[in-house]
Amino acid sequence: MPIELTNQQVRRLMIYAQGLDRSRRARTATDIIKSIQRMGMLQIDTLSVVNRSHYFVLWSRHGSYPPQWVDALLEDKSLFECWTHEACMAPASWFPYHRRLILDRARSTKMHWAEKYLLEHRAAADAMKAYIGDHGTVRSNEFARPTTIRKDWWDWSHEKQLLEALFASGEVMIARREGFQRVYALAEAVRPDWDAKQLPSADDTATYQILATARMLGVVHTRWLGDYFRMKTTLHRHLERLCAEKKLVEVQIAALPGQAYMLPELVADLATATRKPTHTTLLSPFDPLVWDRTRALDVFGFDYRIECYTSAHKRIYGYFTLPILMDDALIGRVDCKVERKAGVFAIRALHFEQGYVLSPPASIRLAQTFRDCADWHGAEVIDGAAIADDANGVLMRTALAALLPT
Repeated sequence: MPIELTNQQVRRLMIYAQGLDRSRRARTATDIIKSIQRMGMLQIDTLSVVNRSHYFVLWSRHGSYPPQWVDALLEDKSLFECWTHEACMAPASWFPYHRRLILDRARSTKMHWAEKYLLEHRAAADAMKAYIGDHGTVRSNEFARPTTIRKDWWDWSHEKQLLEALFASGEVMIARREGFQRVYALAEAVRPDWDAKQLPSADDTATYQILATARMLGVVHTRWLGDYFRMKTTLHRHLERLCAEKKLVEVQIAALPGQAYMLPELVADLATATRKPTHTTLLSPFDPLVWDRTRALDVFGFDYRIECYTSAHKRIYGYFTLPILMDDALIGRVDCKVERKAGVFAIRALHFEQGYVLSPPASIRLAQTFRDCADWHGAEVIDGAAIADDANGVLMRTALAALLPT
């Protein structure tokens, strides 16, 4: 009979696998790259209500650290940018598998768009590649903007679309970032060491994705399997083989019909991996723990979406809510904004999950988390005026008032 896991065990496994079970202070950029390798990738997003997601995800695990470390890891090729889950930064170890997926055209709709765009504009794409070859690197803002406003692809210019299509197809790569601006270069210039002979097989790539997903989630149900690397569902055919080879162990998750899988070494260390977490933190909407909304609901009972794309009058929780993780539960969400010029960390709304009763010690822990987040953003003041006046809100106001800037 397969091992049956309780929902609490699954939550703790996932938190442990993601490095969110306790705070791990990052002393050097080496600690940061190890954390990214543990997660597999960092999703990139343009929104900057707080620090951008690829920085914030690491703060959730390590607390205060210099975001410039991430930029340096990209520039020294410890990381590279690619389309994986979505637009992501991934460790260099993923690069061979990424190239296989590009070769097999086994990517997301972004790849399909890129193929179509390049087919329609091949001559312009070749001219762009020649321009990059002559100049070494290029940024999209080096080209004149169109005089008319476009309504698709975030108002991208033709040149930006060419660059992005070439990037998605693997013909160019991101050499570095300047601010949040991508600097493009030919793939062979960024990775002159790459030899196509190093290309793994399609089966090896599928195996890597499946085993990596099991490692990064602690336990993976078949309904979650395709999301992490945005794999094709046909890859489920490898599961039986991996179990026969003893690379995966079948398990059951209580109250969730269907099959789930774990790595055998994690099954052997189940007691360690399911110890009660002790961490309190805020999560980016694009944190791997919650980016699969179905999984967040299955495991944490957390019904989550980002409402920045919802009309203001239809929002329930706020523009850009951050899930609140305390120990082994997602206890609520906070809509906050860093007003950088004013040095203010503004809590615009704070919602706890239905029925959650905040204790005084928990309110102190959460207040300190807000303080730590504000400090990392360089905000001396926490503005909690918008926190509700219910029992949980009163406790939070009291706990915040007791804190001083550090």
